[in-house]
Amino acid sequence: MSGWGAIYNNTRYSISTLSEALARLQEQASTGSRIVRASDDPNDALRVLCLKHRSLDLAGYAENLDSVSLNLDEASSSLQGIYSSLSRVQELTTQASSQTYGGANRRSMAEEVDSLLEQVLSLANHETLGRYVFGGAGVSSAPYVAQRSGGSIVTVGYEGSDAELPVPVGPGVQCSGLLVGERVFRGSDRHDPQFLGNTGAKAGSATSTVQGDVWLILGHAATAYDDGGAGSGIAAGTGSVTGDTILGGHTLTVNAAARTLKLDGGAAVNFTNETNLEVTSGAGDKVHVDVSGYNGTFDGDITLTGAGTASIDEGASSAALTAGDFTNQNFKVTDSRTGRILYVSATGITRTGLEPVRVTGTYDMFGTLIQIRDLMRNTHNLTESQQVARLNETIGSLKEVMTGIQQHVTSVGGRQGAMESLKTSLGELKANADTEGQNLESADIAQVATDLARTQTLYQMSLQVAAKLMSLNLLDFMPIE
Repeated sequence: MSGWGAIYNNTRYSISTLSEALARLQEQASTGSRIVRASDDPNDALRVLCLKHRSLDLAGYAENLDSVSLNLDEASSSLQGIYSSLSRVQELTTQASSQTYGGANRRSMAEEVDSLLEQVLSLANHETLGRYVFGGAGVSSAPYVAQRSGGSIVTVGYEGSDAELPVPVGPGVQCSGLLVGERVFRGSDRHDPQFLGNTGAKAGSATSTVQGDVWLILGHAATAYDDGGAGSGIAAGTGSVTGDTILGGHTLTVNAAARTLKLDGGAAVNFTNETNLEVTSGAGDKVHVDVSGYNGTFDGDITLTGAGTASIDEGASSAALTAGDFTNQNFKVTDSRTGRILYVSATGITRTGLEPVRVTGTYDMFGTLIQIRDLMRNTHNLTESQQVARLNETIGSLKEVMTGIQQHVTSVGGRQGAMESLKTSLGELKANADTEGQNLESADIAQVATDLARTQTLYQMSLQVAAKLMSLNLLDFMPIE
């Protein structure tokens, strides 16, 4: 019986094994997959899982890359629109700086520049998919905020982020499609401030933080008279505070015999008993003198010291210039609107006035456009020659801004090209991963069909043998008589 038991067990095992193999082949034939569960081929199953994970990662990179590419496309379009607007402003400024145009023509041009300024502000605040393309990492609010007066923009401040927002677009590769507007629309190659007026103010030795074009307004506050204790009786006139134009040290010369006054060696002015006598120097500086208390005998020089104020924020705030400040090589003037500082060497300041200050390499687009518009409107009441000179200077400022924007257009174009190339590479990598995974996972249908036919044949034969064996009884082994 032990022999029959072994035959039975072997037969049952063979049928079970062939049944399992047949079921697995039928499953492969119906699903087209060689690996349906990890136990089908543990090594290849692990490899397939890794390839699928890699494919998903590459698909995620591709989505990020599409988002970055869209932002770069929008940024490029906006930059080109801005550059076109600035080109038109350059044309208008070139025309306005010609003396063939009068004040009315320039004011008309100023209105077009104002419209272009509004257009440029809108483009700089361009938004796509809920993100501002020139706000860097600060995507939730407009990067540029304008302050207005009388309906016109007077300042534009950057409130975006100073950092970009890089996102992964490939294995070990990050890129940002959101630009930092302060880098795009403002220069970063600071030079020393240039003082272009005739007040005598010069650049201090400390590093100023003002940017672009600044108007330094020097005003008069008081004039002190020092006759060395001689008791001349000569003092500041009744119109001295508002009428004097001197700052710092000057000399008033009294000629007792001729009863004349001279300011800094200028033309002699006769006096009698005036309380507000105007005396002008050869340079055009003015003082108003009260000679009603003159003692009649003083003859010689009186030292005058003009104190005043300095402002770089259109008079919104001012710094007092006292007698001691005229030896200061780093007199500090602060813009109350921005907190930026201009350091002035006050040692050479001699008169009040409007001092244009240029900081080459720091021009920003909005400040330059506002400056050009206001010059065309002549808001500072310049003479025509001064107005033309300043407009000519702003052409250089505008070119500096436009050059910076053009460089960023090229930079964005380079990023776009890199994104296209990377997109192609990612597509190829994903296709390779998908193909390799499918090759490992998919069944060879022709081979499956062959194996299935062979296994079915063996299975049927095993069943027939088992049926034959199971049908034998004791009578089959008894001899026939």
